[in-house]
Amino acid sequence: MSTEVPRVSIRGVVKRFGTLTVLDGLSFDVHRGEVVVLIGASGSGKTTLLRCINFLERYDDGEIRIDGELIGYQDPPAAGRLRTEREIARQRTRTGMVFQSYNLFPHLSVLQNVIEAPVHVLRQPHAEAEALAMQLLRRVGLEDKARERPARLSGGQQQRVAIARALAMRPEVLLLDEVTSALDPELVGEVLQAIKGLAEDGMTMVIVTHEMQFAREVAHRIVFLDGGRVVEEGPAKQLLNDPQTPRLQAFLRRFREGYLL
Repeated sequence: MSTEVPRVSIRGVVKRFGTLTVLDGLSFDVHRGEVVVLIGASGSGKTTLLRCINFLERYDDGEIRIDGELIGYQDPPAAGRLRTEREIARQRTRTGMVFQSYNLFPHLSVLQNVIEAPVHVLRQPHAEAEALAMQLLRRVGLEDKARERPARLSGGQQQRVAIARALAMRPEVLLLDEVTSALDPELVGEVLQAIKGLAEDGMTMVIVTHEMQFAREVAHRIVFLDGGRVVEEGPAKQLLNDPQTPRLQAFLRRFREGYLL
């Protein structure tokens, strides 16, 4: 049996908004180089979980660890002892997050958007940050757009810049939240192709998506959430081809029938 510490370990995580429990005792691991895709209907807790991993949201109970280090708290959250702001900021650099909206700085060029955080947060020398940024833009097929402003790019191109910007911080885990949901259908493929390339390079990723064919192709494992709980998880093709639980069977049936999930 492997004794390797998971890259991300989620144990009994609970998150409440007032009286509403959004995450209800979630537990699973993500190993180094693994791509885990989260699926489930809207409101099942997928985005909230990503935000808890990055500690943009505090969780109320349980533990989230990256490489064994407890995220956000000095000890389990029931004790309520948060880490210092400096420690939380340091921990956040370990996870890159790409949102549905691109959130690029409109007054900066593509290159400046990518180097902004490495230079000002990591204190990376400008020349070193620029060299890495150009390498990352090449990786997502946008090296020739380095001097352009975001407004001159398509939505798909802007989302690829957002991915390069997240990678520029050299995160250990990349979190992607419905990164194609705001795109026109003809632009979705170019973003998914960039993510596939990262998967092939061994990037550890946790991805929220409704693109089931993409999930089938890129995920090592799929985790199906419902009501803030893990209902079923397993290898992508096995889980999608042969769902074991009635709730996942119903979810996939609704998806195939074209209902908005």
